[in-house]
Amino acid sequence: MLVPRIRGEMGLMTIPIVNFTKTLRARLEAKQREAIRAWIRAVIAKTPSYTGTVRGTFKPLARVLGRVSVQPGGLSAGARNKVVRGTEIDGKHYQLGFGAGGQYSDFSITQDVSTFHMSFVFVFDSSLPYALWNNIQPAPSWMHLREPTPWHALRAGALAFEQYVMREVPKVMGDIGSLIKVKKVRIV
Repeated sequence: MLVPRIRGEMGLMTIPIVNFTKTLRARLEAKQREAIRAWIRAVIAKTPSYTGTVRGTFKPLARVLGRVSVQPGGLSAGARNKVVRGTEIDGKHYQLGFGAGGQYSDFSITQDVSTFHMSFVFVFDSSLPYALWNNIQPAPSWMHLREPTPWHALRAGALAFEQYVMREVPKVMGDIGSLIKVKKVRIV
């Protein structure tokens, strides 16, 4: 009498979640910083320099990121870090100059990572009223600015950030798949 022979195979995948998450997080954090560098370079390229104050708002972020330089633009060497008299807007006094710009900005770079969710957030705030205004609105015709407004620097930065993320983040997986192990189980 012949006995039917049963044979089956099954692949079993094991993923070391801790190592996988740790490796993926490190790679995505590096990509986040590079995307922010792309953002700041694009914004600086579109931001003209009169007193240097607006460009100076980006100095603290550039210092934290490293490998990105914020220059005051066409200012003379003596005017670069000089804080000039300032201006008053809606009853508040604003110091002007490249050296004073940093006090008008704040930023955060955060990561929220759990086993099944990763979120990487970058926020930049500027409290310099005319910096935002000149980015999105045309200046009054009587101002006769050297550079026409709106500058659209924030839009250019957002586009650079998005393009970097869309181009580079898919490459993050790379050899991370080597952490996944497949075992075969045989039933004979």
